[in-house]
Order: sequence, then structure tokens, then C-alpha cells
Amino acid sequence: MPARVINITIDCDDALKVGNFWSAALGRPLDLGSGADFASVGGDDAERSEPAWYFARVPEQEVTKNRMHVDLVDSDLSAIDWLLWGDR
Repeated sequence: MPARVINITIDCDDALKVGNFWSAALGRPLDLGSGADFASVGGDDAERSEPAWYFARVPEQEVTKNRMHVDLVDSDLSAIDWLLWGDR
């Protein structure tokens, strides 16, 4: 059986801020108990029908280029404006 992604974890300086962005982008609510130190989307889904997203606050600042990126697709061409500026 091939492996499948069940969790994606992102280190950041404000887990709630980053979690809110990804919650809106993915159309999935933040999990209860999310805060500035740790936030999650889909962590309460024991079935993991979609990957859970975890956001963990870390004290060190990013000093190098991100080694991972996520490609999103949306049939609505205004999605980029909405993700960047909140104009949807």
C-alpha cells in the first residue's frame, strides 16, 4: 500500500495568523483550541479524509528559503486576489 499524506506541519512565528490564512484558503475551520502557539485545521478528523494542517510557533526566525511550497488550484480566477488581499 503506498504512503499517503495525513499531516502537514508548518513552523511559523504566529500559528493563529497562519492557521487562519490556511483555514480560509482551504475552506476548512480551525480546530477548537487553536491559538498563537499552536493551531490546526483538520486535526480533529480521526478519519483523515483530507490531510490535517498543523501550525507551530517557533522562536527562531526563518533565515533561509522555504524548502517546501503548496500549489493550490481554484476555478474562480479571483481566488488569488482573495488570498492575497481578502477581496473575494
